[in-house]
Amino acid sequence: GNVDSDGLTIGDAVDLRIHGFGTLQAEVRWTQPGLAGLHLAKALHIPELNELIRLCRTGSDDLLAYGT
Repeated sequence: GNVDSDGLTIGDAVDLRIHGFGTLQAEVRWTQPGLAGLHLAKALHIPELNELIRLCRTGSDDLLAYGT
């Protein structure tokens, strides 16, 4: 992964900004070097999830790297 997880602590509130999708609020659930597990504050509806998947499959290289 390419996430700078060193500054994240379990329980931190974070904003996940995804180009072309917007910002999602989340809570850090776990971290390890280069990765972080997040719990979204609000569940995604099926159309939103489908759009996020589409963006991740066809988006820019920055988005395809899954880093924020």
